[in-house]
Amino acid sequence: MGKYLLALSVTLAAALPAGAQVTSEWRTATGIPVAVVAVVGGDVEHLAAVVPADAAPPAAIAGFPVTVRPRRGAQLWTVTVPSLLAPQAVGEFAARLAASGAASVVALGTVPARELGDAFAALDAVAARSLPRARCVLADGGVEVQQGSPDRVELDFALPQPDDPRTDLVPAFVAWVRMRLAAEFPDIRVESELQDDCARLAVRLTAANEHPRALLRRLRQRVAALASTPATVEEVGRALAAGQAREAQAAVRGGPVAAELADRLALGGRVAGTLVTPVVDAGTLAEFAREILGGHAGFATVVEQERRARDEARQTLDNGTLVQVRWIPGEVGVVAVALGNVAPRAGREVVAAAATAAARKGWATTVRDLAGVPAVAVAAPAAALTDVIETVSDGVTSVRPAAHDDLEAVVMRALGLADVPAGEAFSIALALPADLELGGEAAGKFFGGIAPGRVTAGAAPGGPGLNWTVGAGAPEIVGVVELPPTAAGMVAAQLLRDRLALDAGMSTMLLAPAGRLALTVASAGGPHVPALDARLAAVWKKAAAAKAAAGEVAAAARELLAVFYGDAAAASARAAAAAFLPFVPTEADLLGADPAEVGKVIAALPAWEKLARYARGQAPPMPAPRPDRTTVRKSNPHRS
Repeated sequence: MGKYLLALSVTLAAALPAGAQVTSEWRTATGIPVAVVAVVGGDVEHLAAVVPADAAPPAAIAGFPVTVRPRRGAQLWTVTVPSLLAPQAVGEFAARLAASGAASVVALGTVPARELGDAFAALDAVAARSLPRARCVLADGGVEVQQGSPDRVELDFALPQPDDPRTDLVPAFVAWVRMRLAAEFPDIRVESELQDDCARLAVRLTAANEHPRALLRRLRQRVAALASTPATVEEVGRALAAGQAREAQAAVRGGPVAAELADRLALGGRVAGTLVTPVVDAGTLAEFAREILGGHAGFATVVEQERRARDEARQTLDNGTLVQVRWIPGEVGVVAVALGNVAPRAGREVVAAAATAAARKGWATTVRDLAGVPAVAVAAPAAALTDVIETVSDGVTSVRPAAHDDLEAVVMRALGLADVPAGEAFSIALALPADLELGGEAAGKFFGGIAPGRVTAGAAPGGPGLNWTVGAGAPEIVGVVELPPTAAGMVAAQLLRDRLALDAGMSTMLLAPAGRLALTVASAGGPHVPALDARLAAVWKKAAAAKAAAGEVAAAARELLAVFYGDAAAASARAAAAAFLPFVPTEADLLGADPAEVGKVIAALPAWEKLARYARGQAPPMPAPRPDRTTVRKSNPHRS
C-alpha cells in the first residue's frame, strides 16, 4: 500500500536587506521537485517538503522545534533556525526524509542555492513520493447554506490547476477582479488558493445590512458582468502593480509562503510563476476572464445566522378577506388560500381550480382539507411569489361552483355553509423570505377584488328528529352530530369516522360551520327511509358504544396529525384554515391524545334518534285495505 504524504516547512535565520527574489528549480535523481527561493534582506530561511503522512516528524531540526500541520493526504512541518545553520538544517532535513520519501522540497530565505548545493545533494537518495491527485470538480451554480455568524457569502470559481502554465496569469487576474468588484463591494476579498489540492478563485464578502442570500444574487450578477467588460489599460497596470505587491509577501511571511510553494510544487506547479507576476496586456486578461468567469455562476457558500419566523402581520381587506404574512428564512415562499363557511363541495372546486392554474406554471402545489376547510398551498422561489399570488387569485375567481339541490346541499345550507364563496370566505396565509416585503401588498391587490357577500352564520342543526322529504327516489339520510371543539373532540370524530367506514355504504364528513365542530353521517339504499333510518341507528349505536382503545385513539390522532401538520406548505395551509376552525390541535395534543378523554366524548354523544337527521326518499308502502265482510242473514227455510 502506498503511503500518504506530508508537507514540511523549516524556517532558518539570516540578516540581509530586503531585495529581489531569485528562484532555482530542479529535480533530484529520484524525481523530487526542489526549489530554492533567495529573498534578500530577511533574517530567516524557510524549508518546505511534502512527505508521506505516516512519516514520524522530527521534534527539532538543527535544535529548533518543528511544527506539524495536517493537510489533505499529508502533513506540513515548519521550523525556524538562524541562516548560519541553513546547511546543517538542510542536511538533517534530508536525513529525515530518507526514511519516508518526499513529494517536494522548498527553501526560501537569504541563503542562495549555491551555498546549499552540497546539503541538497543528499536528497538524491530520497525516494520520490507523489501526492495522491484529487479530481477537481466544482458544482457550478450550487449553493451550500451553513449556520454561523456573521452573515457572509463565499463564491468559488475553478482556476487552472498548479501544473497548468496559465497559472502565471492568476495573480494579475485576481487583482483585476478585486479592483472591479471593490467599486460596488468595498469590503470584498478576492484570493487564489488551494482547496483540497484544487486551485480556486475565492470571492468573500460579509453581509452588513443585507440578507446574505440577496447579497449572493447581487454578487453573482456583478461577477457575471466582468466577463463581458474587458479590462482597460489603466486597470491592467494597476493589476500588475497589485500582483507585484503580492510578491513582497515572501519578505513578510516567508514561512506560510514556503508552505504554499511546497504544496504547489508537489502538485506539479512551478514556484517562479507564483512569486513573479508576468507582463500581460488587456486582451490576454480579458480572454482569461472569459474563460474563468464566462458562463459560470460559481459555487456559493452562504453563512447565515439562525433566523426564526418573524411575527405575523394580519389585515382584513375591505371585502372581508383575511391576509396574514409571516417572514421565514430561505429563498422559497409559500402562498396558501383556505375557504371557510363554504360548502365543502364548492370549496373543493375552487381550490382545485387554483391548484391547477399553479401547477400549469410548474410550481409545487398541495391541496388539503382541514376539518371541512379546503385549502391550497403553492411553494415557489422568492422571485416568482408575486406571480404566484396573482395566479392563485385568478384561479379561485375563475370558477363559479355549480348550484346543487340534493340532500347534501340541503344539509350544508342548514349548517350555514354558503354555496358560492364571497370575499369574507377567503383566508390568505403568506410565508415569505425575509427580504421580500411586497407579498402583503400583492395579496391585497389581487384578492381585494373578490366581491364581498354575506355568509349565513347558520343556526345549530335542528332539534332531534327526522326532517324527511318524501319522494320517489332511493332513500338517503344524513345525520348531524356536534362534538366539543377540543383535541379530544377532534380525535373522537376521526375515530368515529374510522369505525363507520368499516360498514359498507357509510360516508362521513368533518365540518367546521360557524365556529362549531360537526360530523355528518350519511348513507343511502334500502326499501324505504324508515328502514334506512333503523339500519343507521344500529350502525351508530355500535360505533358510539365501543370503548375507545388506546391503539385506535393513537391511529385516529396520527391521521389528524398528517392532515394538520407537515412541511412548509402544510403549515401555511393550516395557518390559512385556522381563521375558520373552532380549534386547531397542536402536535402535542395529538401525540398525547388520552383514550380516557376521547372515550368520555364518545360516551356523551346522543343516540341516533336524538340527532338532527335529514332524509329524502320513499315511504313504506301503505298496507292493503282489509276486505269489507258485511253479511246478510239468511232466513230459515219455511217449513210447511
